[in-house]
Amino acid sequence: MLRTLKNALKVKDIRNKILFTLAVLLVYRLGTLIAVPGVNAKALQSIGSTGLISLLDTVSGGGLAQYSIFSMGVSPYITASIIIELLSMDVIPTLTQWREEGETGRKKKDRVTRYVTVILAAVQAFSLTYAFDKSYGILRESTPLSYAYVVIIMVAGAMFAMWMGDQITNKGIGNGVSLLIFTGIVSNLPTSFITVFNTLVDRKSVV
Repeated sequence: MLRTLKNALKVKDIRNKILFTLAVLLVYRLGTLIAVPGVNAKALQSIGSTGLISLLDTVSGGGLAQYSIFSMGVSPYITASIIIELLSMDVIPTLTQWREEGETGRKKKDRVTRYVTVILAAVQAFSLTYAFDKSYGILRESTPLSYAYVVIIMVAGAMFAMWMGDQITNKGIGNGVSLLIFTGIVSNLPTSFITVFNTLVDRKSVV
């Protein structure tokens, strides 16, 4: 495997694609560390300790516990893609027709999927912000303007994450969206292992 990777790096085109992919993944990881402005940082600590947030963070790579600009990751895009695909199965005639038009139809579906992604991202961002603010008081000011500000930033982050996934697919190695999800899962593994280890050790000590 190492020999195969070494030989691949010797090819300029493949080497550039690998470096491009790593650079985009690095930007994505850095984005998960940047909290949304206007969010109470101290309240995030109590959020990160809950089991539900830890579960959701498995996909976002810790972005939700930090309530970062990439809190939602590519989940709105994945949900939108699933919805459009289901509606294309003889539910909406127009979408069904686009499935039969080849590349042209695929581009039309991708455009609609992105519009749906924006809507779903806005709904998800508002729901998360409202629920966490009511439960933990994450916003410094619970005003309509503050909600709109946070939602816009989170939607922009989700769309930017989707765009980075597209760039990896077009200019890098592999499927971009899948790599972003994989990066989030892998980056969260050390924390998960430590949590499980500490839990098991505590249980043994109690016994």
